[in-house]
Amino acid sequence: MQKTFVLGLGCQKSGSTWMHSYLNSHPKVDMGICKEYHFFDTLYHPNLFQFRKQTEALTKTFKMRLQHPDASMRMKFYRSPEKYYKYFHRLAKQKHIEIVGDITPSYAALSENNLKEIKTKLESYGFNVKVIYFMRDPIERIISAESMYRKNRARAGKTDTNSFEESVMKSYRSSEMEIRTQYNKTVPAIENTFQKQDIFFDFYESFYSQRSIKPITDFLNIPYIKANFGQPISDRKKDAVSDELKNRIMSHYSDVYEFTGNRFGNEYIRSIWPNYEKGVKG
Repeated sequence: MQKTFVLGLGCQKSGSTWMHSYLNSHPKVDMGICKEYHFFDTLYHPNLFQFRKQTEALTKTFKMRLQHPDASMRMKFYRSPEKYYKYFHRLAKQKHIEIVGDITPSYAALSENNLKEIKTKLESYGFNVKVIYFMRDPIERIISAESMYRKNRARAGKTDTNSFEESVMKSYRSSEMEIRTQYNKTVPAIENTFQKQDIFFDFYESFYSQRSIKPITDFLNIPYIKANFGQPISDRKKDAVSDELKNRIMSHYSDVYEFTGNRFGNEYIRSIWPNYEKGVKG
């Protein structure tokens, strides 16, 4: 039986944490030691993302490596990329396991050429590669992402002197924010690399219901197991920005709004994205 490798590309703040938890709890799935492996983003975009530097900081001493086994594993992959593929190949050899995978939201930055190389390499290890990609209203995604960044900085003991509005104003046009929000680039890269039957697109706004899970388990060809949603992790507390800043963000990402409506249906996107109409107009 051919095993499946699930490649989750994000997008960031669209429910990828919940999706990883659901899949990893399934008896037919083993997602391995890491929640996010940050392997391909580090491999293909080392200057854009700082995950290797962050991982090195967590694995400086033997004691730290014991405290952060997931970081230790990532360092092994960074130093010897072939170990990444061999690791998942070993996981897939378990008799009861049909699916392994890596859901890392910053993989949305991967180009068509990157994806084709990844697909070819994983197939050389015997995998059937399937892609899952969720999207979210760009404004809501950016606000949620900046809120997360501020909380992460606070946990690290760093104080933000800027207001939340000022932080979003500075970040919404950054390369790191853009590359995670340009669905108009990520979707074509996926569709030009994978067959239609190996692609699953969905939206954060319509995801949190039992009927949204069955299509995913059908897509992966595993038994449906009832999901425990609770309150969406990414949406428990909302920070707000002014209408003026929202208009700036919508204008900057108007091509993303327009593409998403054209690709997935204007009426549908209008029904789930409250900012869609203004976003298209820019």
